[in-house]
Amino acid sequence: MLQKPQFNLYKEIFVVTKIEILKQRRMENPCIFKTLSPIFIKTLREENGKLVEWDLYPKAGKFHENLHKNLAERYIEYPGKLPENEHFEIINIKDFEPKRIAIGSNERATPRGHSLMTFTVEVSEKLLNFACDAGKRIKENGMVV
Repeated sequence: MLQKPQFNLYKEIFVVTKIEILKQRRMENPCIFKTLSPIFIKTLREENGKLVEWDLYPKAGKFHENLHKNLAERYIEYPGKLPENEHFEIINIKDFEPKRIAIGSNERATPRGHSLMTFTVEVSEKLLNFACDAGKRIKENGMVV
């Protein structure tokens, strides 16, 4: 970015003038997260002898399992392997709001089930740090951060 500091985003031109590495805060378990964009989780189920995609919401146990699996798979892409301890457990969900959002091109868009929510999770330190880098933590020891 310093070699080519100018870039376009939509019709605007931006210039990078400074890059700095921010100190990572130590996070405590359990943590409370609030989704800023809806989470889409799906699974495959057999229906009339065929496998079909099925949208999942937080009340389904498979939702939790697939969310953990997705986080673990994304983590593996980063360092190449899972941490020794990959504990992940959602212990509370509140403010759940289901959303139907069309996925796909305009003429072939399919409405799919998404979830907006606030949830408390207990997770291994490495997965927690990774998840926080991908999202926004809202409370730590009762403080909004």
